[in-house]
Amino acid sequence: MSGPQIFHSDTYDSDYESFHGGFVTPITATILTTCAKAAKWGDIRLSQGGLSSNVPASAKTHFGLDVGDIALDGRSKKEVWRLSAALKRSGILPFPRGFVADSFQNNKHIHFVRYPAKHAHQQAKDQLNEYLQHDGDGLVGNATYTGPSTKLDFWKESPYNPKNIKPGAGVYYVDVEQGSTLKGLNVDRKQKFLRKRGFRIKADTLVRRWGRWNALTRFGTYYAVEYLTTTKP
Repeated sequence: MSGPQIFHSDTYDSDYESFHGGFVTPITATILTTCAKAAKWGDIRLSQGGLSSNVPASAKTHFGLDVGDIALDGRSKKEVWRLSAALKRSGILPFPRGFVADSFQNNKHIHFVRYPAKHAHQQAKDQLNEYLQHDGDGLVGNATYTGPSTKLDFWKESPYNPKNIKPGAGVYYVDVEQGSTLKGLNVDRKQKFLRKRGFRIKADTLVRRWGRWNALTRFGTYYAVEYLTTTKP
Protein backbone atom coordinates (compact mmCIF):
# COMPACT_ATOMS: atom_id res chain seq x y z
CA MET A 1 0.00 0.00 0.00
CA SER A 2 1.39 3.39 -0.96
CA GLY A 3 1.60 6.17 1.60
CA PRO A 4 -0.03 9.61 1.46
CA GLN A 5 0.98 12.02 -1.29
CA ILE A 6 3.44 14.57 0.07
CA PHE A 7 3.41 18.22 -1.05
CA HIS A 8 5.66 21.11 -0.10
CA SER A 9 4.99 24.70 0.95
CA ASP A 10 7.81 27.11 0.23
CA THR A 11 6.03 29.84 2.18
CA TYR A 12 5.99 27.80 5.40
CA ASP A 13 9.13 25.75 4.64
CA SER A 14 7.44 22.42 5.23
CA ASP A 15 6.13 19.26 3.64
CA TYR A 16 2.44 18.58 4.13
CA GLU A 17 -0.18 15.98 3.28
CA SER A 18 -3.93 15.53 3.18
CA PHE A 19 -5.17 14.06 6.46
CA HIS A 20 -8.82 13.19 7.16
CA GLY A 21 -10.27 16.50 6.03
CA GLY A 22 -7.37 18.96 6.10
CA PHE A 23 -3.69 19.57 5.39
CA VAL A 24 -1.09 18.86 8.10
CA THR A 25 2.62 18.14 8.28
CA PRO A 26 3.56 14.43 8.18
CA ILE A 27 4.75 14.42 11.80
CA THR A 28 1.49 16.05 12.91
CA ALA A 29 -0.44 13.31 11.08
CA THR A 30 1.62 10.68 12.93
CA ILE A 31 0.98 12.30 16.31
CA LEU A 32 -2.75 12.69 15.69
CA THR A 33 -3.11 9.05 14.65
CA THR A 34 -1.08 7.77 17.57
CA CYS A 35 -2.87 9.88 20.16
CA ALA A 36 -6.30 8.99 18.76
CA LYS A 37 -5.41 5.33 19.30
CA ALA A 38 -4.07 5.98 22.80
CA ALA A 39 -7.24 7.90 23.72
CA LYS A 40 -9.45 5.19 22.22
CA TRP A 41 -10.97 7.56 19.69
CA GLY A 42 -10.50 5.33 16.67
CA ASP A 43 -10.98 7.56 13.64
CA ILE A 44 -10.11 11.23 13.87
CA ARG A 45 -11.46 13.91 11.50
CA LEU A 46 -10.37 17.47 10.86
CA SER A 47 -13.02 20.12 10.30
CA GLN A 48 -10.18 22.43 9.23
CA GLY A 49 -6.48 21.90 8.68
CA GLY A 50 -3.57 24.07 7.67
CA LEU A 51 -3.25 26.23 4.55
CA SER A 52 -6.88 27.23 5.07
CA SER A 53 -8.51 30.64 4.84
CA ASN A 54 -12.13 29.49 4.58
CA VAL A 55 -13.27 30.21 8.16
CA PRO A 56 -13.38 33.92 9.07
CA ALA A 57 -13.61 33.15 12.81
CA SER A 58 -10.17 31.54 12.63
CA ALA A 59 -8.54 34.79 11.42
CA LYS A 60 -5.17 33.78 9.97
CA THR A 61 -4.33 31.03 12.44
CA HIS A 62 -4.88 28.33 9.81
CA PHE A 63 -3.00 30.05 6.98
CA GLY A 64 0.16 28.08 7.84
CA LEU A 65 0.83 24.51 8.92
CA ASP A 66 1.30 22.84 12.34
CA VAL A 67 -2.33 23.73 13.07
CA GLY A 68 -5.83 22.24 12.75
CA ASP A 69 -9.34 21.79 14.15
CA ILE A 70 -10.49 18.33 15.26
CA ALA A 71 -14.18 17.52 14.81
CA LEU A 72 -15.80 15.94 17.87
CA ASP A 73 -18.48 13.98 16.01
CA GLY A 74 -20.67 13.67 19.10
CA ARG A 75 -17.96 12.69 21.57
CA SER A 76 -18.35 13.63 25.23
CA LYS A 77 -16.32 16.18 27.17
CA LYS A 78 -14.57 13.32 28.95
CA GLU A 79 -13.46 11.87 25.61
CA VAL A 80 -12.37 15.32 24.38
CA TRP A 81 -10.23 15.84 27.48
CA ARG A 82 -8.72 12.35 27.15
CA LEU A 83 -7.55 13.04 23.60
CA SER A 84 -6.44 16.56 24.51
CA ALA A 85 -4.27 15.21 27.34
CA ALA A 86 -2.66 12.66 25.02
CA LEU A 87 -1.93 15.42 22.50
CA LYS A 88 -0.31 17.63 25.16
CA ARG A 89 1.96 14.76 26.19
CA SER A 90 3.00 14.42 22.54
CA GLY A 91 3.90 17.92 21.42
CA ILE A 92 0.52 19.27 20.29
CA LEU A 93 -1.24 22.02 22.26
CA PRO A 94 -5.03 21.47 22.12
CA PHE A 95 -7.55 24.24 22.76
CA PRO A 96 -10.97 22.65 23.40
CA ARG A 97 -13.53 25.17 22.12
CA GLY A 98 -17.18 25.56 23.06
CA PHE A 99 -16.99 24.08 26.58
CA VAL A 100 -16.88 27.43 28.40
CA ALA A 101 -18.39 30.84 27.69
CA ASP A 102 -16.62 31.40 24.37
CA SER A 103 -17.98 32.01 20.88
CA PHE A 104 -17.97 28.32 19.89
CA GLN A 105 -20.95 27.02 21.87
CA ASN A 106 -22.59 25.79 18.65
CA ASN A 107 -19.36 24.58 17.08
CA LYS A 108 -17.49 22.55 19.67
CA HIS A 109 -14.11 21.32 18.45
CA ILE A 110 -10.44 21.03 19.42
CA HIS A 111 -8.26 23.70 17.87
CA PHE A 112 -4.59 22.69 18.03
CA VAL A 113 -1.13 24.12 17.38
CA ARG A 114 1.91 21.87 17.25
CA TYR A 115 4.69 22.80 19.66
CA PRO A 116 6.95 24.69 18.79
CA ALA A 117 4.90 25.74 15.70
CA LYS A 118 7.93 26.10 13.44
CA HIS A 119 5.81 25.99 10.26
CA ALA A 120 2.79 27.95 11.51
CA HIS A 121 1.48 31.40 10.65
CA GLN A 122 2.44 34.06 13.18
CA GLN A 123 -1.11 34.22 14.56
CA ALA A 124 -0.95 30.51 15.44
CA LYS A 125 2.49 31.04 16.99
CA ASP A 126 0.96 33.86 19.03
CA GLN A 127 -1.67 31.45 20.37
CA LEU A 128 1.05 29.04 21.45
CA ASN A 129 3.11 31.80 23.04
CA GLU A 130 0.09 33.16 24.89
CA TYR A 131 -0.33 29.75 26.49
CA LEU A 132 3.38 29.33 27.26
CA GLN A 133 3.83 32.82 28.71
CA HIS A 134 0.50 33.55 30.37
CA ASP A 135 -1.45 30.25 30.42
CA GLY A 136 -3.79 31.93 27.94
CA ASP A 137 -6.57 30.35 25.91
CA GLY A 138 -5.39 31.68 22.53
CA LEU A 139 -8.44 33.90 22.04
CA VAL A 140 -8.86 37.68 22.14
CA GLY A 141 -8.83 38.87 25.74
CA ASN A 142 -7.09 37.63 28.87
CA ALA A 143 -8.94 34.40 29.58
CA THR A 144 -6.89 31.49 30.88
CA TYR A 145 -6.47 28.07 29.29
CA THR A 146 -9.46 25.79 29.82
CA GLY A 147 -8.12 22.43 28.58
CA PRO A 148 -6.54 19.62 30.62
CA SER A 149 -3.75 20.58 33.05
CA THR A 150 -1.42 17.97 31.56
CA LYS A 151 2.13 19.20 30.92
CA LEU A 152 2.87 20.23 27.32
CA ASP A 153 5.75 18.03 26.17
CA PHE A 154 7.59 17.12 22.96
CA TRP A 155 6.81 14.17 20.67
CA LYS A 156 10.28 12.74 21.32
CA GLU A 157 9.31 12.41 25.02
CA SER A 158 5.81 11.04 24.41
CA PRO A 159 4.89 7.71 26.04
CA TYR A 160 3.00 6.91 22.81
CA ASN A 161 6.01 7.43 20.53
CA PRO A 162 7.05 4.01 19.18
CA LYS A 163 10.69 4.95 19.79
CA ASN A 164 9.91 5.03 23.51
CA ILE A 165 8.25 1.62 23.62
CA LYS A 166 9.83 -1.83 23.57
CA PRO A 167 8.74 -5.37 24.46
CA GLY A 168 8.90 -6.25 28.13
CA ALA A 169 5.78 -8.15 29.07
CA GLY A 170 6.23 -10.35 32.10
CA VAL A 171 6.32 -10.56 35.86
CA TYR A 172 8.68 -8.29 37.78
CA TYR A 173 9.38 -7.93 41.49
CA VAL A 174 10.20 -4.75 43.36
CA ASP A 175 13.87 -4.89 44.35
CA VAL A 176 14.57 -2.00 46.71
CA GLU A 177 16.32 -2.00 50.06
CA GLN A 178 14.43 -3.55 52.95
CA GLY A 179 12.14 -0.90 54.42
CA SER A 180 12.17 1.22 51.28
CA THR A 181 9.32 1.59 48.80
CA LEU A 182 8.96 2.10 45.06
CA LYS A 183 6.51 4.62 43.66
CA GLY A 184 4.00 3.51 41.06
CA LEU A 185 3.21 6.56 38.93
CA ASN A 186 0.55 7.47 36.43
CA VAL A 187 1.36 8.83 32.97
CA ASP A 188 1.67 12.37 34.36
CA ARG A 189 4.06 11.33 37.16
CA LYS A 190 1.50 11.47 39.94
CA GLN A 191 1.86 8.82 42.63
CA LYS A 192 -0.68 5.99 42.50
CA PHE A 193 0.96 3.39 44.75
CA LEU A 194 3.88 2.69 47.07
CA ARG A 195 5.20 -0.85 46.66
CA LYS A 196 7.43 -2.71 49.13
CA ARG A 197 10.33 -5.02 48.36
CA GLY A 198 9.16 -8.27 46.73
CA PHE A 199 5.85 -6.89 45.44
CA ARG A 200 4.80 -8.63 42.22
CA ILE A 201 4.18 -6.47 39.14
CA LYS A 202 2.76 -7.76 35.86
CA ALA A 203 3.92 -5.53 33.02
CA ASP A 204 2.50 -5.30 29.52
CA THR A 205 5.43 -3.43 27.99
CA LEU A 206 8.40 -1.15 28.72
CA VAL A 207 8.09 2.59 28.15
CA ARG A 208 10.80 5.24 28.27
CA ARG A 209 9.53 8.25 30.22
CA TRP A 210 11.17 10.87 32.49
CA GLY A 211 14.59 9.86 31.19
CA ARG A 212 14.33 6.21 32.26
CA TRP A 213 12.73 2.91 31.27
CA ASN A 214 9.56 1.90 33.11
CA ALA A 215 7.50 -1.26 33.32
CA LEU A 216 3.95 -0.29 32.37
CA THR A 217 1.00 -2.29 33.65
CA ARG A 218 -2.40 -2.63 31.99
CA PHE A 219 -3.75 -0.30 34.67
CA GLY A 220 -1.52 2.52 33.40
CA THR A 221 1.00 2.40 36.26
CA TYR A 222 4.69 3.09 35.60
CA TYR A 223 7.47 1.50 37.70
CA ALA A 224 11.16 2.34 37.22
CA VAL A 225 12.87 -0.72 35.70
CA GLU A 226 16.10 -0.06 37.61
CA TYR A 227 14.28 -1.08 40.80
CA LEU A 228 12.75 -4.26 39.41
CA THR A 229 13.98 -7.81 38.94
CA THR A 230 12.53 -10.86 37.20
CA THR A 231 13.31 -13.09 40.19
CA LYS A 232 11.84 -12.59 43.64
CA PRO A 233 14.42 -10.88 45.88
